[in-house]
Amino acid sequence: MRPVNLDVLFVFLIGIAPVGAAPAADRISTWVDEQGVRHFSQYPPANPATDFAMFELEPLPPPAPQTDRLEAMRAVARELELSRQARAEARAAAAPSAEPSAPAATPP
Repeated sequence: MRPVNLDVLFVFLIGIAPVGAAPAADRISTWVDEQGVRHFSQYPPANPATDFAMFELEPLPPPAPQTDRLEAMRAVARELELSRQARAEARAAAAPSAEPSAPAATPP
């Protein structure tokens, strides 16, 4: 049997918790049973002799309203446009002028 990357599994379990219909637990217990199978649960193992670890989870912040996200995107777009304009002005100022210069005088 292939070993499971516990970090990836733990992140996956935490990531899908808000999607489920049941409310998310505020702590997760993990342990390995006699057959070598790792378990994750909101409850500790039934056998008190089993060595287990418990992780406390912080509550997720509420999602930002759509209007806040839209305003943030518009603000970023405005900043990018101002930055683009400033770069264009700097390039125009640094470029040699388009006016033809007077020809150099040739010695007689």
